[in-house]
Amino acid sequence: MSADGPGLLDWDEARVDYTDLDLAELPVSELPLPRLSLAREAATAWETANGWIIEPSYAQHQLKLLRSGRHSFS
Repeated sequence: MSADGPGLLDWDEARVDYTDLDLAELPVSELPLPRLSLAREAATAWETANGWIIEPSYAQHQLKLLRSGRHSFS
């Protein structure tokens, strides 16, 4: 919950072993900046690997973001 409204987590897709990955994908995160940066990088790597076979163009886009130090979360 933030001043902008609620955030929802899809628990079927949640990574309960490391919640920072889910929190990094929210538009507003309360994670400290170093943890947020690492979590966003890890989430981008996850998206790259997860889509490599079934969504190759998406995965290649995510890999370009990962290599450039950017991410698709805002």
